[in-house]
Amino acid sequence: MQKIALILDSRNAKDFKVDDIDIIGVDSDGEAGERLAEILRKKEFRLIIINRNLIGGLPMDMKKIIEESKDPLLIPIDIEKDESMDLKSGEELSQMVYRAVGVQLRRGDKIKDGN
Repeated sequence: MQKIALILDSRNAKDFKVDDIDIIGVDSDGEAGERLAEILRKKEFRLIIINRNLIGGLPMDMKKIIEESKDPLLIPIDIEKDESMDLKSGEELSQMVYRAVGVQLRRGDKIKDGN
């Protein structure tokens, strides 16, 4: 079975338990690029969702892969970090992912590791 991955900053990733999605928390754009390259090499994922805020610091070749990849499909989503959003509750992030791919996140005590 091919998997779905969600790459976002560790602060927002830590509160989620997700059915059928591997949550990959990262602490920098550089780490996001490393983890993305790693999961692309594994060829286990059919869909990779990445926080658009992590793309800015990536090398141009990685940005091109994100823009052009069809297998796996790479979908950047916007996760705005303003005070009106309650990302800790998971509701806002859950809705963003649901709108992007139709998969509902649910809050839990553990997260799946992308490894």
